[in-house]
Amino acid sequence: MDDLKGGVLTLEHRYQILGTSEEEGLTERYQGRVEPFGLDVGVHVFNLAERVGLPEPVAASINVRIRRAALSASRLRGRHVVRVLDYGELNTTLSFLITDRVSRLRLDQIVNSQGRLPMEGTLRVVMEVAEALTEVHDLGVGHFAVRPEHVWFEQTASGTYARLGGMGYTLLRHELSLLDTQVAYPTEYADHLAPETFADVEARAWLDSIELKGSTAEDFDERWGVTPNEELAPSPNPSDPIAADVFGLAVLAYRCLKVTHPYLKGELRNWRETLEGLASGELLSPSEHGVELPDAVWRVLKSGLARDPGARPPSALSFAEEFEVAVLGRKQREQAQTPAELTTEDLVRDPRLWGDDELEAKTTETTSEMGSERHPRVRLLTVGLVMLLVTNLVTLGIMTQTSSSPMSLSIVSKGGTLEEIGPDGDKQALEVEEAQVLPKRREVWYRLSVGGESRVELRWKPMSHQVEIVLPEE
Repeated sequence: MDDLKGGVLTLEHRYQILGTSEEEGLTERYQGRVEPFGLDVGVHVFNLAERVGLPEPVAASINVRIRRAALSASRLRGRHVVRVLDYGELNTTLSFLITDRVSRLRLDQIVNSQGRLPMEGTLRVVMEVAEALTEVHDLGVGHFAVRPEHVWFEQTASGTYARLGGMGYTLLRHELSLLDTQVAYPTEYADHLAPETFADVEARAWLDSIELKGSTAEDFDERWGVTPNEELAPSPNPSDPIAADVFGLAVLAYRCLKVTHPYLKGELRNWRETLEGLASGELLSPSEHGVELPDAVWRVLKSGLARDPGARPPSALSFAEEFEVAVLGRKQREQAQTPAELTTEDLVRDPRLWGDDELEAKTTETTSEMGSERHPRVRLLTVGLVMLLVTNLVTLGIMTQTSSSPMSLSIVSKGGTLEEIGPDGDKQALEVEEAQVLPKRREVWYRLSVGGESRVELRWKPMSHQVEIVLPEE
């Protein structure tokens, strides 16, 4: 073989498509598999030219933006994000995204089937999506696609948790304005559109660089004519990514509590009416939809939905924390975050997100797809029995009263090993001490291993209130 130093080695993609497609807004999703490893993946296809009829130069410009978002998303490693494994383009207008496997259960499906989520379920969704957005914003970029169709739920033996995907994988305000305004596109296409993006200077310059003969013209003959004044620049992102995503998160919370959009009222006949409602419509109280919310909850939602980006909470996490206080009350929130012993009852309690027995059949299918040969409740009971043997060794507490509070770990005995696991999987052994205090850092996990051959691992992430229990392999 020739020396490859400085060269490029091109290998054939081995992604096998399984089953039929499932529409997700402007994308199509397939279940796939990577051969020869047999690794299940998600395949997301974005076909701008064929699916929505955008002309090739415009679609190619948008694909540049999407490719950049995919590169940023590939750096995310948190529990609440859908990991991006690969990106490719079959041509300049047809791109695909390869992610790790996602379940078939999405937030929009749950909300549409139930009509709304319970307040506690909405809180959990908001907190976990905010955790994902915080990781995105730590990269210095935005998600720009915070919508219920991009939130999946994983059902595991230790509980159900949300995962946010679709980063950048949607159309933005200036791009959506190129669609046929006489078509009644679903209002969900606009959930992520913050009001300030309607007047974005850079986006307006991008639109002005295109001369279009499209569906908005009186003499539209179903053909596009595109004549860029100069080479068409990549489609721009909104200038304030955090404020835009906080707005998207607030819309998501509003939809959880009531299916409709907070700025869109009644039946909208076409896309033009949707855009007009977003640009100048009045904020609708949930009571106008027949839903009564506590005043404190509505105040927080209004802050996130403010037309002025400067009036919104400064981060997704701060919005989520304000929402948590409004839902639980400050005293109850503080009590919920004080150290508590992990008991057998906690381990076998069936964690439910939405409180609807009819959804159990849906989540059972997701659990079976994970390859578990044992029923989750039986597995949890096994954990409980093992934990009874080690309760004289460990009492675990998590103190999260404020974003800067440390996490307290009280060790009754030194019969275990403690590790800190970084975002890239790097491990650092920590010395186990009694009454140990660990730093509360968002990007790391802590793992405590106890026991001999029947070792049990407890993994927890301080900022997200998450605890995982890992059994030994059978």
